[in-house]
Amino acid sequence: MALDKPIEEINEVDLTSLIDAGTPELKTLDYKQSLPGNSDDDRKEFVADISSFANAAGGHLIYGMRADEGVPVELLGVDAEGDGAILRLESLIRDGIDPRITGIHSTAIKLANSRTAILIRVPKSFSSPHMVRFKNTSRFYSRASNGKYQLDVHEIRAAFLGSETTAERIRNFRLDRVSRIRARETGIPLRAGPCTALHIIPLTAFGGSAIYDVIALKRSVAINQTLAPLFHDLANHSRINFDGLLIVANN
Repeated sequence: MALDKPIEEINEVDLTSLIDAGTPELKTLDYKQSLPGNSDDDRKEFVADISSFANAAGGHLIYGMRADEGVPVELLGVDAEGDGAILRLESLIRDGIDPRITGIHSTAIKLANSRTAILIRVPKSFSSPHMVRFKNTSRFYSRASNGKYQLDVHEIRAAFLGSETTAERIRNFRLDRVSRIRARETGIPLRAGPCTALHIIPLTAFGGSAIYDVIALKRSVAINQTLAPLFHDLANHSRINFDGLLIVANN
């Protein structure tokens, strides 16, 4: 997708490409024609949108894009000074969501029509669930393919349990791997003597349910290069085991 790049590199061409491709609103993408106003309802709606992204899979919120039934049709921009608008929105996020969401990035994109589009990138949070705290109301939101929705009590309980167990599962994974290495239970025999083990564990491996077809992965002609071990220019051997696809460099 056009937004899959550093946020500071995204420009008007990238936004208009969403229109050209007919990219609809998704679980990770939402279009807004105008910035939130100063009314209580507008501010509450904005922080609910932001928290719903963080409590789900993360995503992008684009202000200044007119959409028809969820499909973008025109990049209008907003009549506001970009930096000032971003400061106001970031202040609403800080004051209206608990706990605070880290890693949110925003940018103002100048358009050819002299107006501005505002893009907010919200990461998937591993400190979720985040609660909308606005005056006397407290609500939890998440997202589905058709937009945000309010979590019920069972989903809130599951979200708290999931957040607590992710860190524990990563710790247990590392401990299990270290014990296996010490016992020489490895995918390939290790040389005798001291060794150094570097564990790189994607958070998404424990925060979601992604499934990869290792058979199809192995058919890739570039697999040895794309998944080569660290500190090797070329991995020249691969095989499938119970853990997945094993890529090794035979010296």
